[in-house]
Parts: sequence; C-alpha cells; structure tokens
Amino acid sequence: TIPKVSSGSHQLKVTKSGFQDYSTAVNIPAGKTASVPIMLKVGSSTTIPTTVPTTVPTTAPTQAPSGATGTLSVTSTPTGAMVYLDGIYKGITPVTIPKVSSGSHQLKVTKSGYQDYSTSISVPTGKTATIPVNLKAGSTINPTTIPTTIPTIVQYTFATAWGTKGSGDGQFFSPGNIAIDNQGNLIVIDRFNYRIQKFDSSGNFLIKWGSMGEGDGQFGENGLGDLAIDQTGNVYVIDSRKECIQKFDSSGRFLTKWGSEGNEDEQLHTIYSIAINSAGIVYIADWGGSDIATIKMYDSSGNFIGKLGSRGPDSSQFYYPYSIAIDTIGNVYVSDCAKHKIQKFDSSGNYITRWDSAGSGSTCMASILATDPAGNIFESDPNGNRIRMFDPSGKLITSWGSFGSGNGQFDWPWGIAVDKSRNVYIADQGNNRIQKFNPSP
Repeated sequence: TIPKVSSGSHQLKVTKSGFQDYSTAVNIPAGKTASVPIMLKVGSSTTIPTTVPTTVPTTAPTQAPSGATGTLSVTSTPTGAMVYLDGIYKGITPVTIPKVSSGSHQLKVTKSGYQDYSTSISVPTGKTATIPVNLKAGSTINPTTIPTTIPTIVQYTFATAWGTKGSGDGQFFSPGNIAIDNQGNLIVIDRFNYRIQKFDSSGNFLIKWGSMGEGDGQFGENGLGDLAIDQTGNVYVIDSRKECIQKFDSSGRFLTKWGSEGNEDEQLHTIYSIAINSAGIVYIADWGGSDIATIKMYDSSGNFIGKLGSRGPDSSQFYYPYSIAIDTIGNVYVSDCAKHKIQKFDSSGNYITRWDSAGSGSTCMASILATDPAGNIFESDPNGNRIRMFDPSGKLITSWGSFGSGNGQFDWPWGIAVDKSRNVYIADQGNNRIQKFNPSP
C-alpha cells in the first residue's frame, strides 16, 4: 500500500522475474484508496532490477494504535462467494466482519466458476471499509463448498436486553420467533398481544402491527407462529389457527395470504416453521396429517413448487419437523422434535448429514434454529435454557445459558436470529424480553 500519492492519473508498472511485465494507467481519487489487483502471466521480462531500488521512501504509513479495530463489509456480484482475510475463511458474501485490526490486510474472494479475486485493503479505525467485488467468469482452484475447518468465534457475551411484560410499545406477552431484515432491524412475534413488533439493533421500538381477529392482517387465537423475511423486506407470518401464511411489506401493510386446512400440496395442516432462501423460495414445515411430515416449498405468491422429505425413520425423513434454517449457500437445516436430530440438506434437497439436537426419549422437544454468515448453526433449547452453536458439519463449538432472570440467563428461550455481524438475538419468552449477545474472538 503506497500512501500520499498525488491525486490524478499515473502510470503503473509491475514486474517479477519469470513473468511478463504489466503496465497500465491508474487514477488515484482524492482522499480515497485505489485498489489495483494484477494477475501476472508467465513469460520473460526485460526490465526487472536485480536489487531493490536505491531510492526508497524514507517515511512509512502511519500505523494504527495497538488494539484499534474497524469493520470490513464485503459484497460480491454474484453473491455467495467465499471470503478469506489474511488467509482465514470469514464467511459467504455478503458478509460483515467486525473487530478487524486497523491497517492493511489481504483479501481474497472466490466462487466456483469465477476467477479468484485478491487485493490489499485498508481498514480504518472505528469505521467500516466497504469492498464491492465484481467476479469474472472463469476457473478457480479454490474449493466450491464451505471449508470444513473454519476459524469460528467460540464465545458470546451479554450485550443488552429490552422488554418487560405488558402491552405497551416495546413490551411483550410471550415473545416468540424472531427474524432480522437487511437493515439489521429485529422483527418479533409478540404472541399473546397478537402483533408484530419491529426494533432496531439496539432495541429501540420502531413500529408494530396486528391484532386478534379473523380479518386480513389479524391473527387467530393462539395462532401466531413463526415468521421469515425475504430479500426485499417483506414479512411472512404463520397463522396456525387459520392454517395460512400472511404476507406484509416492511411497514406492516398487509399484502396477501395463502393456505387453507388440508393435506393437499397447496394446503397446510399443523405448520410450525417458515424460512426463505436467497432466491425467494418459501419453505414451510408441515406435519399435520397422519402420513404427512414434510417441508413444502412455495414461491413468494404462494404457488406450490415442491416438497422436501416425507414421514419415516430414515435419515432423510421426518417425524415432526419443527424448525427450519437456511444458510447463505442454500443448505437447509431442519430440527425434528421427535427424532431429536438436526438434519442437513443441500439446496437441491439432497440429504447430507444429521446430528443430535435438544431432548431425548419419547417427548417431543422443541429446537429452534438459525444460521450465521459463516455457515454455523445456532440452536435455541427451551427445555435446557441454553443456546448451542455448531459448525456446518454438526460439531459443537460452544454453548451458554442457564435458568434465571439475570443477564445471560433464560426462562424458556425461544426465537433466535443472527445478524451480519454475528450478534445473536434471543426471545427470552418466560422473562418477556429480548437478549442480545456479542461475539468475542
């Protein structure tokens, strides 16, 4: 990284023994960094000095104070590319990486079917460096799946909490499932107030909508279930009393609904969970019929597309699919409260693996799932009053929580969501509050 370069046009030349010289014109914007990635071609060079030039700048870039950090945000076109920072895997684009040491770093972005992208980037202290990457079609030598050995954050510390029992703005009467939109706002099911509440990431109340009733935008008695948010911010809510899905825009305005009670493909019967992938496909866990235990798939208008799984004892089958989560590359995770397993499928519905979830024996134990940008899976265990974190292969990384009302304790933790910075939000149902936990390296 070359500091204090005069703004304007310059001629850049890069040489290396055994490779062809590279020359190009570059434009340096005032007050900003121009990043120039170069891929040298094998060949001969005629202008390579055999020693380091004798004229070397006598001043070096200012180094950030020890311990200073910033944030790195990486996006890519197309999305779903793997991000490496200084050779360490950090997640799938779009990804926000917090607490990056200030200064220069080496960034690498890879995706199957595209050329690798590498560049030096600078992270400013206390600010966010945003790096948009346009990948070019071509070949890559990098893996096409999330690496099996992923450096992960293994500790979570209590950050804040908000909410008390009541019906006022920011109060709850049994908070249920939660989801996070692209702006980092938290959407919360307020079950027995029969409404949806929306907060910013610090817990400041924004808006609310809904009431008990049979009309559009209202929810049936004891019917409020799970919710999910699509890429445009629309909110899809399960009303298990009416056996339907209600769809709202980001302001809470009712848009449409679909579903009726029954066992046909287009119908729903005892629905517990909903999730939406990056392509807008809606996944719904349905296990109402005597021979039905499946994940149904619909488009954003409620048109039936297909099914994943069926009732049965096999690894790829379900008894009572309870919660669904989808990672950034489309893998689908399903918790089965009767099998006490978390089952993993690829984006095409092919079974990959499974591992033990909360509970044991014949009792159906709820297990609510969420994923983070690096592909890790989080499980809320209401019966155990704890949160567990697994890597993509199902290996337990960490867990935290115990029964109580103190910070970091739970009384029936239910809804769980993870934002782009890997902060974890928990609906602490019995304590009528939301708790937020920050990742620690």
